[in-house]
Amino acid sequence: MTYTVRFAHLQKKPHLAIGDRILRGDYLATCGNTGASMGRHLHIDCVEGLRPSVWTLANSEHGVVKSSPRQLNYFIDKELFGGNDFAVTTPYGDYAYQNQLKKVHLAYDLIPVDGISWELYWNRSAQGTVIYNEHHVNYGNCLMISFEA
Repeated sequence: MTYTVRFAHLQKKPHLAIGDRILRGDYLATCGNTGASMGRHLHIDCVEGLRPSVWTLANSEHGVVKSSPRQLNYFIDKELFGGNDFAVTTPYGDYAYQNQLKKVHLAYDLIPVDGISWELYWNRSAQGTVIYNEHHVNYGNCLMISFEA
């Protein structure tokens, strides 16, 4: 099955082009504070299917796109941050986020524990393909990669 993972609020537009193939260990981008972000972090979510256009949290909540928490959870490890420790600042489906912002957060927000290691790397054995690399008003500099699992 095909999935699309989104890396959002990146510091600047990644150097990758649409159609680029991504292999385990490849540098993707650096976390930032772009779009409607309230601080430097990585917003990461994953949906089923090939999704070359931006979806919103509301799209995920209402089933316009189908979130894939199982595939998303495979990304949440130290390898994503080049082997460095990270912290989850907003968990998947976070109650406090929903209570405050009135929307379900079917994603993770992550930061490096050391506050230094903001670089992101492809941490999956499955090869990825860049399908979106643009600036979006809400998600800022945003990279989306499709992969098969």
